[in-house]
Amino acid sequence: MQSIVALLDITRDDVFVDLGSGDGRVVVGVSSHSEVTRAIGVEISSLAIEAAETRAHDAGVASRVSFVQGSFADTVFLRPLLEEATCIYCYLMQENLELLSPLLQEAVSRGARLVSLEHDIPDLGQPTRERQEAEGRLLLYSLCAGPTPDKY
Repeated sequence: MQSIVALLDITRDDVFVDLGSGDGRVVVGVSSHSEVTRAIGVEISSLAIEAAETRAHDAGVASRVSFVQGSFADTVFLRPLLEEATCIYCYLMQENLELLSPLLQEAVSRGARLVSLEHDIPDLGQPTRERQEAEGRLLLYSLCAGPTPDKY
């Protein structure tokens, strides 16, 4: 989690969104390893959301995180969340990234920082930064250069 926090340069003023948050381990981990006051997990499975809420409670970060149920295909649902997001994380299959690409492009173009685990984001060009970690290849997409390497 610390590598995600450092790569996104997360501060207390950010709004962190995890697309496809599953059992909430990234949302809870980021909340536990940063000062972010608002972290949102987006997940389609109600069972995964229940597990995520339990994980957040057990980690003592439940007041700073929320989980919402919804589909990536529903842009009416997803667009407001991404308009609010300043930091976005996704570990999704390539076809989901292709579906989300227009919304992710909008988010990055207005200044959001985006990290994808393993997969390039279609139509966003080359990542601003790339890191190899134990969990896989982290790709940062951002309009700015991001944090300095000594933060890693």
